[in-house]
Amino acid sequence: MFSQLEDFRFARWVKGLNRGLQILFSLTLVAALNILAATHFHRWDLTANHRFSLGPETLSYLGTIPRDPANPVQISLILPENQNDNVNRAVLDQERTLLKEYVYEAAHLPKEFGGPVPLTYQEIDPLLQGEKLKALQEQGYTERPKTEIMIVRGKRGHAITTADLYDSSSKNVQGGTEMALTAFKGENAVTSAILDVLDAKPDKIYFTTGHGEMSLEDTSRGAGLSNLKKYLLGKNYSLEAKNLAVDNVPDDAKLIVVADPIVPMAEYEIEKLRRYLNDKNGRVLVFLEPTRKSGLDGLLEEWGLHSDDWYIAEPARNLTPDGQMMINPITDPKRTHRLTETLILNGMQVEFGATRPVQIDDKAPADDRRQVHEFLVTSKSSLAVRSEEVALIKRASFEGPFAVAALSERRATDAVDLPGGRLLVFGSADFIANQHFGDYGNPILLVNCVNYLANRDSMLNIPPKPPQQNQLDISVAQFTGLAWRLAIVPAVLAVFGIAVFWVRNRT
Repeated sequence: MFSQLEDFRFARWVKGLNRGLQILFSLTLVAALNILAATHFHRWDLTANHRFSLGPETLSYLGTIPRDPANPVQISLILPENQNDNVNRAVLDQERTLLKEYVYEAAHLPKEFGGPVPLTYQEIDPLLQGEKLKALQEQGYTERPKTEIMIVRGKRGHAITTADLYDSSSKNVQGGTEMALTAFKGENAVTSAILDVLDAKPDKIYFTTGHGEMSLEDTSRGAGLSNLKKYLLGKNYSLEAKNLAVDNVPDDAKLIVVADPIVPMAEYEIEKLRRYLNDKNGRVLVFLEPTRKSGLDGLLEEWGLHSDDWYIAEPARNLTPDGQMMINPITDPKRTHRLTETLILNGMQVEFGATRPVQIDDKAPADDRRQVHEFLVTSKSSLAVRSEEVALIKRASFEGPFAVAALSERRATDAVDLPGGRLLVFGSADFIANQHFGDYGNPILLVNCVNYLANRDSMLNIPPKPPQQNQLDISVAQFTGLAWRLAIVPAVLAVFGIAVFWVRNRT
């Protein structure tokens, strides 16, 4: 008589149970390993330039975020409307990878470095979540130039555009010039933005008075700066008028603005600006107009600049309907600056009124610590005459192009390459007046200049990384051939498995 263990049906049931338990234990082992990997792991970034990890400088600054869960730093990634475009997709992937690394590091920052810290992340689709973008407008979100990333804490926000995230260079193509992305500087931009929203104290900007300058309190269209005042207050700047005839440059001055003085400044006032620039590594922004005698010629010469009292005119095709001069920042690719990158990448021009040239002074005293950059150049068709000969503009003896803006910078010392004083001069003041301040790229240019002079654009020195290129360029025929080759091994194994199953069942 057969025992129960020798019964075929019972033995088959035991084998089935054994296989089921093996499968169950295998699945349990896989699940346990995944749980352990998700909770106890260490990551290594093996890429040559550490593309997928944040630098130690950024980690140290993340530790300064206050541990207040009710008031976190919120990062919002604005998705492009056309996410199927190859360039948009590559840019989005690189931005998303970077921002998720911030979220991870903030949540896993050791206690000895101040962590973990409250930092949240969200992605906003403009087509589906327009109300969220509207809520971010008070913190600085703009549609043109398009904001790529918004960093917000409380009521303070910092908008990051493509020009902030990427270095670019111009290249000649058939039909004109286009910009190509050359380096990704997202970590520098995002970390600087986080530091900006953490700094609740506004930077102080002083506007000189006493010489007929344009006024922050003036609401008139042609000479008032009330619109500019409102714009800068929204960027967390504090503005105040200062008469250098009776006061010195305050110690808390982040920037001094000289907006179109009608009466020349006295030499002792200019000396105060000179000491501020040289001794305190100060920043001065000057707006000049044709026919004005500002008294600043000597100071400009010391900084390698000169602004002849000429009046520039453009042909009608380069004018707005109300006669304002349109300037394309990419007119001369060799004379551009990071201040105009946002405008160039977004195809934006600026609108100037009466304009005089501002150019490099080749006769200025030599200074190894000084660097001078011209930007914003008029067209080759532009003409210029001395201001007293404006009536003879059609017979002008000076032909364009002319630079109408220039920046002079000095290193703080000869031994160390530290930023020193900066003097930025425009040959026009009309574009910051109430009537034209909101036109075209005027407000973008102005805030770029103010942020640059106030050190808000680059608080850090984190090196940029190459743009991420993950595009696979392959034809349909090549893809079909590759698919067939990849399918050979699985197909052979499947046929072999079916054959073994059929043989075992036959026997």
